[in-house]
Amino acid sequence: MSKRLNMTQKMCIPVIAITLIVLSLVNVKAEEKKKDPMLQEYMKKDPLLKEWLEMVDFYPKRDQEWEEKWVGKKIDKTNVDEVKELLPEIAYRAFKNWDKVYAYVEPATINWRPSPGFIEATKKYIGKVTCDSEWPYILHNYVAGCPFPRPGNDPIKIAWNRDRGVYESDDYQYASVVFNVYDQKGRGRTVGCDYNRLYWAYRTDIDPKPELPGNKAGIYRTTALRVYWPFDIAGLNMVVIKYKDTTKEEDLYLYVPTMRRVRRLSAGQRCDSLAGTDAAWDDCDVYDGEVRQNDYKYIGIQDKLVWYNVEYPYPETADWEGAYFCGLPLQKLPMIIMEANSNISNFCYSKRIWWIDPISSRHYNSTLYDRKGRLWKEQFIACTKSMKNPDNPGNNPAAMTQFIDWQAQHASPWHFEPPQEGKKTGPYMNIGWDPILFTPEGIRRMGR
Repeated sequence: MSKRLNMTQKMCIPVIAITLIVLSLVNVKAEEKKKDPMLQEYMKKDPLLKEWLEMVDFYPKRDQEWEEKWVGKKIDKTNVDEVKELLPEIAYRAFKNWDKVYAYVEPATINWRPSPGFIEATKKYIGKVTCDSEWPYILHNYVAGCPFPRPGNDPIKIAWNRDRGVYESDDYQYASVVFNVYDQKGRGRTVGCDYNRLYWAYRTDIDPKPELPGNKAGIYRTTALRVYWPFDIAGLNMVVIKYKDTTKEEDLYLYVPTMRRVRRLSAGQRCDSLAGTDAAWDDCDVYDGEVRQNDYKYIGIQDKLVWYNVEYPYPETADWEGAYFCGLPLQKLPMIIMEANSNISNFCYSKRIWWIDPISSRHYNSTLYDRKGRLWKEQFIACTKSMKNPDNPGNNPAAMTQFIDWQAQHASPWHFEPPQEGKKTGPYMNIGWDPILFTPEGIRRMGR
């Protein structure tokens, strides 16, 4: 037998070697996904969390070396330069230049998951949902659950996950929400409201599913805001109606108690101030517009400091009087970073930079630029781990949100009032709203 290798054999050797290297890297990658001990512990305790992480194929890991240095420390103007790359631009400026701006660092807690019903719906319809890659980015065949559990780096699919795949419940109430509006010197005022939502379609937990019967108008969801303080605007009620048809404009109705009339608002009024705060109507839920109203650019996944699993009732360190980060704890976690450029002429914002959680598709931060491209506003959202529903411990509704207007030098944190006997406060999920309350007639009744 000849000891010399023929040409075919010579060509096979590097191919086999490369194949073995690729396979070994794949195995290493698979191992690395589940290497974090904390994540493994969470997955062991909650099989539904394990199922969800496997479905989205994302396994975040703590930066233990970084945590050893920072956990338990206070971030303020004296050391914020060391974490500058982990903060959005306006947050960094606020830490650097304003007084009473501080936060604490705590270990990462990667334990979010949706409800069993949402997980089941995602499994049932996975692979059946599609969306157009060209404007107006229409979503097809969506019934319920997360449209694209594995969106990759497709910014359109990520935008649809943010819009449809963020689960809180089929209906909910944020009871006794307080907006504190402050300038940089700590002078301010307070607005109190209840924030209510009902999903008419794409339901996963409360019968009837997946849609309320008789929904002839094709409503997707309705959101009602009722102001109860201060006295001069108490009874002001607004309802926003969004439709399943993703090319259809939403409807906005406002009940004005002094007029005792319901007014229909135009879409152009989405840039108006929300009850006198630094937020606009378009800033509800960080972004309450339509997917088609922006063009998108995927930037990448980066570690960032976010409010994640904040306790309610709030920790003793919480400070609402003008403090931008309010003394709440931050965690270092991976976020999808993407750019949303408005394609609406003369809209108040030209561009947004979004931070989106790869696991929950929840929107954790938005940095906003005005029509001339100048840095303008920023919004941070915090989510709570204290749930009213013990059967769904992983679900995390918003606990508080922080708006800041850098040009006006204003900050507007919103948060729940402290728990009080005889008063409803905090987040309530799947409570069974009557659909009539989310109609023009309904907000008239609530305003009386």
